[in-house]
Amino acid sequence: MIEKDTGKFGIGAGYNSVEGLMGFASIEDTNLFGRGQKAEAKLEVGGRTTYKFGFLEPWLAGTPTSLGFEVYDTITYKENKENKIVIGEYNEERLGGKLIFGRKISESVQLGLVLQSERVSYEIESGTLPEGTNEGLTNSLIPAISYDTRDNVFEPTSGWFHTFSIEKAGGFLQGDYDFTKYNLTLRAYISTDFLKDVLDITGAEKISDNLSKGVLALRAMGGTADTSLPSFAEYKVGGMNTLRGYDYLEFSGDRSLVLNVEYRFPLSENFQAVIFADWGQAWMIDEYIDLSDLKFGKGIGVRFDTPIGPIRLDYGINEEGEGKTYFSIGHTF
Repeated sequence: MIEKDTGKFGIGAGYNSVEGLMGFASIEDTNLFGRGQKAEAKLEVGGRTTYKFGFLEPWLAGTPTSLGFEVYDTITYKENKENKIVIGEYNEERLGGKLIFGRKISESVQLGLVLQSERVSYEIESGTLPEGTNEGLTNSLIPAISYDTRDNVFEPTSGWFHTFSIEKAGGFLQGDYDFTKYNLTLRAYISTDFLKDVLDITGAEKISDNLSKGVLALRAMGGTADTSLPSFAEYKVGGMNTLRGYDYLEFSGDRSLVLNVEYRFPLSENFQAVIFADWGQAWMIDEYIDLSDLKFGKGIGVRFDTPIGPIRLDYGINEEGEGKTYFSIGHTF
């Protein structure tokens, strides 16, 4: 009997219009010491510098219960802009840790509980910080429930993945801030095999075959708070993971809504093309939520499969016709 190697090591570099030149290195073992435990260490450098280490026991005491922890230190370069003119440059540091608990109660339903402590601080390089910037310690408890029927966690072609969580900060946990956030994410993955008959045009068999092997990926993501949030805890919309074509975290507020549609289809064995459309916006607690406020972005992208996951390159265009390039690892959702 030959055991499969459970260790993975990845290293790479890239560029995007938001964070500039960036590099990363990661090492992961999903069967540490042959006990099925998972350990991961990650380093990112560039516009964002991250040091992270995590450990997870997925089968605690012989039950479908997981227990783990994560410690991290993330330093992100940011700009204070006024009418798109930079009037300040600064670094935001998030230093914290999580204690993670999970319990699988059926094949598709899992409960989770995270105890998190995080301190946010800023270092000014030039100019001033944005008005209303907050810093300090936040201790929070985050219960969650998820429903997952995806056929493949890493490359889904069908199924659903929904999550609902509540983040309760402060109170008996102490810290500098008290607030509650309610978060809901709905995802659906639909095979486009039904397109084969529609697209089976004489002389275009290869094109119709590729398109019919695609996936239509849908996501609706929203959140709301019970009070005005500190700046670092506000919902952020904009950039490679929410609203492409716009600046990273361009919109912020105490409530948010993001809608995404992606059509992914293969070009070759390890190469995918993507066509996408995004809508998103954030509102302050005293603002009326108006769907006509949603910003729109569209674009195209490619995915190249690697041992550490798909390499993602997207080009998004906003409502003003301005384009931005995004480079990352893994699908948007």
